[in-house]
Amino acid sequence: MDLSEERLNYSKDWTDADAVFQPSEQVLDELREKNNGQLPTIVFDATGNKHSMMKAFEYAEHGRKVVYVGLVKGTISFFDPDFHAKEMTLLGSRNATLEDFQYVIDSMQNGSVKGGYVTKKITFEQTPEYFQQGDFRTNKAQITLER
Repeated sequence: MDLSEERLNYSKDWTDADAVFQPSEQVLDELREKNNGQLPTIVFDATGNKHSMMKAFEYAEHGRKVVYVGLVKGTISFFDPDFHAKEMTLLGSRNATLEDFQYVIDSMQNGSVKGGYVTKKITFEQTPEYFQQGDFRTNKAQITLER
């Protein structure tokens, strides 16, 4: 689920997903339609947007999980009776160590990371132009620092 049609199209093509969704008045019905009448069993919110994170509870099936991967520097609140009524589990995940980051860097360098994770490579000198053109809205960049 994403607000950006461009990101949704990219995600659907890259992951070969059965469906992608934009937030709307009907999105809960659309989710149930694609999942045999149920909502998702796990909802991952990687936005770092407090409004999205607070709304994530609505998308999880009764007794299931919401996982916060994105980090927001602020307060997140939710209506506690609704949270308890759905008997959900809330998990926070963003506890990477230096070794974790080194593993990711090594994996990217040795080619074991699936190609679609890196959507664009640019040199350090190309960085200002790249961000000025606005292409970063749908793509993340790996910036290569050449010696």
